[in-house]
Amino acid sequence: PHPDYAVYHPTPEDDGYLHEGESTTLVCEEFHYLLGAYPSKTEVVSCEEGIDLSKYAEKCVGYCAIAAEPNTTYTPAVPKVNENVTISCANGTSLVNLEDEPVATSYKCPKPGFWKLPGCVSHEKQKAMKGSHSLPILLALFILIVVAVVGSWVTYAYRNPTSPSGLFLIEKCRPWTWRSHTYSRHQESLAESYYLDGGHLIKHKETFYSGI
Repeated sequence: PHPDYAVYHPTPEDDGYLHEGESTTLVCEEFHYLLGAYPSKTEVVSCEEGIDLSKYAEKCVGYCAIAAEPNTTYTPAVPKVNENVTISCANGTSLVNLEDEPVATSYKCPKPGFWKLPGCVSHEKQKAMKGSHSLPILLALFILIVVAVVGSWVTYAYRNPTSPSGLFLIEKCRPWTWRSHTYSRHQESLAESYYLDGGHLIKHKETFYSGI
């Protein structure tokens, strides 16, 4: 038996021991390396008197692979699990902080694998990023103000029907009023096109004028 982060090639006998005269190769799994031998991941193990492989495999150390960011230095560059990493920025740059929240400069490697940490950005670029970040907020605020103003006006006009706003709302903003106005205009158009003669409805004749 040996930890999941170490394997042997060839696999020794099932008792977990390497017996006299036997040899095998210790292979550390992904995101692990031999203690004190980074980046080496393999070591040949030979036996003269007997070795407990489960203890020998503890030489494999887990680490975090930090995604590199420009203008940013991580110390140490290859931290072991539970080891602290300090972030430092080049001159003219600082850690990105778009949410106006404190950005830590020290983190602890959580578990073996890829690790994404904050990166440093130039002050000019950071201002531009903050400006683009606030644009949707300003747009949403403008829309809310417009909706609030229109809603307040409609509420006032509804509660004060005799006011100019109320009369306007009654005359212009009711669908049945639109239909009534359309019907009235149609009736007036028919009245202008026909006349009554002896009980019969006669259509006016169109008169064409030619230029002189």
